[in-house]
Amino acid sequence: MAFKGSPVLFYDVGVWGKLGFGVPNWGKRMTSANMVILELVEVIGRNLQAMMLHPDALSRSPPSINTIIDIHKLVLRARALLATEQVVDNQLRMEPTHAQPDKQSFLMFPTPIFMVRNRWMKTYCYYVMNALSEAMQSTENDNGFEITQVFAGIVGQPIVRLYKRMAVELLQISPADAAVPKDKNGNPNWYAFTLTQDQIMAYSPSTWFTPTELIDTVSPIDDIPSAYDLEALSNGIPIPELPVLNPYPFVVSDSEADGAADPATLQPAAARSTVAAPGGNTTTAGTSTSVFTQPPGQLAPEPAAAPKA
Repeated sequence: MAFKGSPVLFYDVGVWGKLGFGVPNWGKRMTSANMVILELVEVIGRNLQAMMLHPDALSRSPPSINTIIDIHKLVLRARALLATEQVVDNQLRMEPTHAQPDKQSFLMFPTPIFMVRNRWMKTYCYYVMNALSEAMQSTENDNGFEITQVFAGIVGQPIVRLYKRMAVELLQISPADAAVPKDKNGNPNWYAFTLTQDQIMAYSPSTWFTPTELIDTVSPIDDIPSAYDLEALSNGIPIPELPVLNPYPFVVSDSEADGAADPATLQPAAARSTVAAPGGNTTTAGTSTSVFTQPPGQLAPEPAAAPKA
């Protein structure tokens, strides 16, 4: 038995397993009483599924401007949802007197990930899956109405990294660029960074990527499901209706414990059902006035005051 942590789970159900679909790892918690977290997991999960079903995911070439805009808007939605209901440590929480919110199951949106050919989109998908897993496994799922800055910092951290990588690698925005906010120590503050319309429209992968990266073989046309094929997945699947799911069976193994049987506690409990999601691109980039909260323990210390003469 090798310890698995909380990897993305392999949605090995029919053709979706052959196409490498997966869902975020919910750990031991299938339900939540926190309306904010339930909404976050559903909205981000549905948008991620739609993004990864775009034809760009089947190509090894840099993604199109349509996908760049979709990723940008996904980041802004996550930022807004995290900023809306978070409270600081010394702020009184909203607590119900009688009407305690009932627990609801998280909705899963099986998403292409394990066999995605586009390395940029595959990496970004892993970041978002990590954020969703952190959200579902958080102890704050017992709180009915709000999330803390600690939660927002932990869940927002991988999404900020996704945004930074897209900005630097695909849009060629230098961390030293004046458009990138700086913290009190002069370091780039990606938590407060928002791409502008002009920066997104300056996207020109043919300018800086190699010919090898810009050219690809034709992807298998039969691997592109239609909206009709995806109808079962697009509404989301409650976790209790899922079959038992396991991590993707990567062949490489370097653990001495791999020969031992898995304890029952490492097997996510579940039942069975069907699944999928549509998507759509727009041509304008969104804007945002909110910023991501930094994870706990990572706030930069205040600069030391200059000695008095």
